[in-house]
Amino acid sequence: MRMTLASVLISTLAAQTAERGTVVAANQQAQQAQAAGEYALAEVRLRYALRVWAQLRPGERNPADEAVLHGNLAALYVEQQEYAQALAECERALAFRRTGEWLNGAGIALQGLGRWGEAEAAYGESLLGVVPGSYEEARTRFNRATVWAQQGRTAEALSEMEAVLPRLESDPLSYATALWQAATLVPTERARVWLERAQETLERNRVGGLFLRRMVLEARAKAEKKAGEKKKARQLREQAAQLRTPPKAGVSVEALRRERY
Repeated sequence: MRMTLASVLISTLAAQTAERGTVVAANQQAQQAQAAGEYALAEVRLRYALRVWAQLRPGERNPADEAVLHGNLAALYVEQQEYAQALAECERALAFRRTGEWLNGAGIALQGLGRWGEAEAAYGESLLGVVPGSYEEARTRFNRATVWAQQGRTAEALSEMEAVLPRLESDPLSYATALWQAATLVPTERARVWLERAQETLERNRVGGLFLRRMVLEARAKAEKKAGEKKKARQLREQAAQLRTPPKAGVSVEALRRERY
C-alpha cells in the first residue's frame, strides 16, 4: 500500500509521541519499584528511560526530562548508600539546573563520602533556592546540622536540630528517620529521647518498613545500655531481633540487606 507524505508525517509524529510517553511511563515504573524496595528494577527502568530519551530527535528532546531522570537515579543511589554513583548522577542533573533538591542530594552524597566541607557548601547553596519556612528548608537545615555534628560542632548542631525537627513532623516517616539519624550524632540523653520519639512516631502513624523500625530499636538498645539501663536494652534488642526477616528460598542475603523503609 502506497503511503502519502501526510500519513508518513503522522506516523512519525505518533512514534515520537509514543517514545516520549515511554520515557514518562518508565520513570513512573521506576518510582513505584523504588518505593517497593525493588532497587535493581528501578535502576533498569530509569536507564531504559534515558536510552529512549537519547534516541529522540534533537528537537524533541527536553533537557529537563534528562535532568529529572538523572536526579531520580541519584535519589535511588542515595537510598542504597551508593554515594559515589549518587554524586555522579546529581552532577549530571545539576549541569542542567542547580535546584535546591539536587543540591541537597549532592550534599547527602558528599556527606556519605566524608567530604564534609563540600557537603556543607552544597547544603548552603541549596538553602538559597528554597522557600524560607518551608519543609524543604527545614530538611536541608537538618542535613547541614548533621554535617556540623560530624565535624565535632556538637552544640551548634544540636541547637539547629532542635529548631528544625518539629517542622518535619508533617511527614511522619521523614520525621522518624531524622530523629533516628540525629540520635546517632548527639549525646546519649538527647539520643534516648529522640529514639523513643522516633519509635512512637512509627507505631502511631503505622509508617516505616522493617529496616527502619529495626534500626530504631537497635539504636535505642545501644543508647539504653550506654545509660546503664541493661534490662531495657535487652528487651529492645529482643524486639529488634523479631523484625529480622529470615532468608527465603531464592532470595539472597545481600538482597535482604538492601531492604529499606
